[in-house]
Amino acid sequence: MNFICHTSNESGYSLIEVLAAIVIFSIGLMAVGLLQAQSLRGAGDLARKTEALNFLEQQAGQLKMMPFYTEVAPNLPVTPNPALAAGGFNAPNHFIDMPVDEPRFTVQWAVVDDVAIGQQNGGQFKGVPAGLYTVAKQITIAVTPLGGVAPNDNIVQAQFLKTWATTNFR
Repeated sequence: MNFICHTSNESGYSLIEVLAAIVIFSIGLMAVGLLQAQSLRGAGDLARKTEALNFLEQQAGQLKMMPFYTEVAPNLPVTPNPALAAGGFNAPNHFIDMPVDEPRFTVQWAVVDDVAIGQQNGGQFKGVPAGLYTVAKQITIAVTPLGGVAPNDNIVQAQFLKTWATTNFR
């Protein structure tokens, strides 16, 4: 008797192989999606920090140009500039919301006075009324989200030293 054997060369994929491929492909797509989300979040954060840095530089420029004291009249005591008076963050006149049209940031600064020096009539600084004068101020500027509290919520922060010269006396 002759038996004829038929061998089956079935080709294709089993259901388990297809499901395994779908799972692996899905994990890859989720990783790409997560990477894209992180990239967008990072770009938005960088844009926010850049904008905050611009406001910080703008405020630093204004504070550097301000005179230490305001001359009331010759030979009378002078009044310290309130924007440069010693005080911490959120002291009177030491914070502003920027920009005006769409406030998203608060710019705050803290001022630490150096030791004041005494001025006698006709003394060290010609034409300057007698009194105590601060010769240097350490200014720290912080930009926080609107309503943020410096220094805990700072987006950017900078420090500089402002010195007083009698040529800038006004």
